[in-house]
Amino acid sequence: MYVFLCIYLLNLCLYLPNMNVKFFFILIVSVLSFSCTAQHHKSQVNDNTSKLTLGNVQKNIKIGTSAADVARIMGSPNMVTKDGDNSEVWIYDKISTINAGSSSSFLGLGGAIGSKAGAGGLGTYSSGASSRNQKTLTVVIKFKNNSVTKVDYNASSF
Repeated sequence: MYVFLCIYLLNLCLYLPNMNVKFFFILIVSVLSFSCTAQHHKSQVNDNTSKLTLGNVQKNIKIGTSAADVARIMGSPNMVTKDGDNSEVWIYDKISTINAGSSSSFLGLGGAIGSKAGAGGLGTYSSGASSRNQKTLTVVIKFKNNSVTKVDYNASSF
């Protein structure tokens, strides 16, 4: 929808009489279209629906919790198996990667100081940094007679 609005506004711009007004109008439409696109992409990649968090495990999974409640709270396990005591064991495993970045840029006019020709120019100066962090969470839940008998977890970050 934003694309159609931008195209419409750019076509409308062709009929503006003043060149300065046209330039300003095109600049505003461009900024709006880029910001709308960024918001759209952000909403597409955000996933805040994960049930498998350390806080969720610590708060909700207690000794005696039924298997049905664990499934409702945590979702489906990655693996279901039996241990040596013939107890059912559910294993949840989550790996997440967090990428963070920051950048800044400056667009400025520059000139050669003391230059005979008085040359000047337009320059762009930028800097930035980024980081990547991976986290893992493994949760092992043991059941006997469809109720939790033991909860173990391991969380790491690297």
